[in-house]
Amino acid sequence: KKYDYIDMIVKGEGEIIFADWLDAFEKDVDYSNISGTIINSSNGIIENPLNEILFDLNTLPFLYNNLNIYDNKIIYFETSRGCPFTCTYCMSALNCSMTFLDIEKVLFAFEHFLKNDVKQVKLVDRTFNYPKERANQIFIGLIKLSKKYPESKTNFHFELTADLIDDDMLLILKDAARGLIQFEIGIQSTNPKTLNAINRKQDTVRQSDIIKKILEPKNISVFVDLIAGLPKESYSSFKKSFNDVYDLKADKIHLGFLKVLKGLDIERDAVKFGIVHTNCAPYKVLKTNDITYNELRSLDKIKQLIELYYNSSHYKKTLSYAVDKFNSPFSFFESFKNYLIDKNFFIKPQKITTQFDLLYEFLTIKKVIDNKTLLEKMRFDWLLIEKPRRYPKYLKMTYTDEQRKFIRKFYNNEDNIKHYLPNYISYSSSAISRMCHIAFFYMSNEIILFDYHKNAEEIAQKLSFNIGKNIL
Repeated sequence: KKYDYIDMIVKGEGEIIFADWLDAFEKDVDYSNISGTIINSSNGIIENPLNEILFDLNTLPFLYNNLNIYDNKIIYFETSRGCPFTCTYCMSALNCSMTFLDIEKVLFAFEHFLKNDVKQVKLVDRTFNYPKERANQIFIGLIKLSKKYPESKTNFHFELTADLIDDDMLLILKDAARGLIQFEIGIQSTNPKTLNAINRKQDTVRQSDIIKKILEPKNISVFVDLIAGLPKESYSSFKKSFNDVYDLKADKIHLGFLKVLKGLDIERDAVKFGIVHTNCAPYKVLKTNDITYNELRSLDKIKQLIELYYNSSHYKKTLSYAVDKFNSPFSFFESFKNYLIDKNFFIKPQKITTQFDLLYEFLTIKKVIDNKTLLEKMRFDWLLIEKPRRYPKYLKMTYTDEQRKFIRKFYNNEDNIKHYLPNYISYSSSAISRMCHIAFFYMSNEIILFDYHKNAEEIAQKLSFNIGKNIL
């Protein structure tokens, strides 16, 4: 009624409904009574009831036979549809029924992706590890297949609930090769009143323990989700949720904002919780009874800092040192955000050199850190990004004649190359030096070799102090 240019709406699952309409449209026959459609006809609006039987995923053809068109792209794949949970803000809660792709078909697809070295496969399943016995079988199969294709760099991204992860699953996952699997785990809030208001049942303490156990072997990346603007979540209680999540030391923190999607329980309860949101997509929360518009705007800036400084992984050493010097992780990011507002930081994108500069300025002004230690942490982070052609002036290194001599001797020593850089054994010393970098860290008493032809997790390795002797 509002948009008279719309001829038809397809609701529910589209595979059968939309195909039926296409068939009727192609044959130029009447399609006004197709199940699950709402037709804007000359006789007025016709609403046809929806067939509630779930579509059988096993009847779908395999869509990824030709992978050439997906080079360096993320492939989305569905092995289950529906969700057993009823969180009030989630579209999947509208239908708690579930349907599953047979495990044999899942593993057939996974092998196809591994064999073709697809960049990343993102599973769109809302809760992949339900039921957990099925998930365990798939994880066992995937890990076995990955050993069949050891050269494949394919990464599989799964969205899980931590409450369904048990010791059996943890044991299976320990055998996964590094980089094969990454998990996205929704925490959303650690405030019991908020969790109750959104009908989200989770054991926050156990959840945290499980996530730490997944991270411990360092073979699986974990992303955790946090939502601002939920009912009963004030700015103060959000701080605690943020600190609880940050303390997990997950690989990434996704800080999102409540979206009040049409037809969900959260939309029905909007007046009750004082939720005000935008009238058009993405229907983002603007304020609630518990948090103001300005407070949410402040959190939006903190989200930007999380993306730039935490999720980028460019500042791991610096943040692990500096954040602990503040009252809490949230206190660090809030204080840093306030400092950057005065620098007009959020008005336009900033170069990475500017990001480093402002972080250094902020921390030195705060005077809560040892400057020499800070410089070494920041220098290490800078060297991880790329082979240094130039440094920010405060990070610039000056080598002594003895250190330069040590570096030349290191690259000319065949035993050193065999031990530390075996892939470069056929290269000349000058060629190796162009692909690598040696830096001296006095505060930690270390000599670090940076190999820029390795992945981000393996670039840096510590040289035996014996070969450096008194260089430091």
